[in-house]
Amino acid sequence: MSHVGRQFACVRPACGPRTPPAAQPHHPVAAARHGGRRRLAPTQAVSGTALALAGVAVSVPALAAAAKAKNVIFEVYEGAVYVTVGVPADGPPLPEGAVELRPVPGMGRGAFATQRIPKGTKIGVYEGEFLTNEEYDARYPRSGPPPEYGMTLDRNTLIDARDVAKRDTFSCCHINHSRSRANVIRRAARNLREVQFYASRDIEADEELLFDYGKNYWQGREHIVVD
Repeated sequence: MSHVGRQFACVRPACGPRTPPAAQPHHPVAAARHGGRRRLAPTQAVSGTALALAGVAVSVPALAAAAKAKNVIFEVYEGAVYVTVGVPADGPPLPEGAVELRPVPGMGRGAFATQRIPKGTKIGVYEGEFLTNEEYDARYPRSGPPPEYGMTLDRNTLIDARDVAKRDTFSCCHINHSRSRANVIRRAARNLREVQFYASRDIEADEELLFDYGKNYWQGREHIVVD
């Protein structure tokens, strides 16, 4: 059983209570309204000076924190600036057959490396059906159990991977949760309409791929014991 949390809350203040919770391993360290004087590329690493020229106000502590990070990505999306720290903007593709599904006691199936996967490899993107908040709420009423394969792309778009999860071939929705042993990280590339997954360290052959779903995913699932 693969639990993929509903991810990536908006950084503007208008997320409604039914919008899936945020659980980003790459926390936004700054968010601001776009001033409209000059446009930035949709996703790029930029300096504080470039942000100022673009009319974006970012706090000094946020820039200081971002400056210390190895990978910093600023994404301008729907008038807001999202800052991703510690996740690559891109990486070498996953070799064909490098990950397979295997049984995992108590979890159903999990994703396992069949060969060494170097740090920074792009594992893939979260596949599924794109739904609005309203469509998602209609499919999964509040009175029912929490859905297991939904992930937020932006403030009004979710990706439902319930059908993809039934496949016998690997997809990112098959990656199980671990907080202490996570070896995969992700980011929402909103302008590309993707949630991307990357190896956060070298992953050895026969090692399970894992990422931290985030504490909000476990709301309503407190009875499930995981590391």
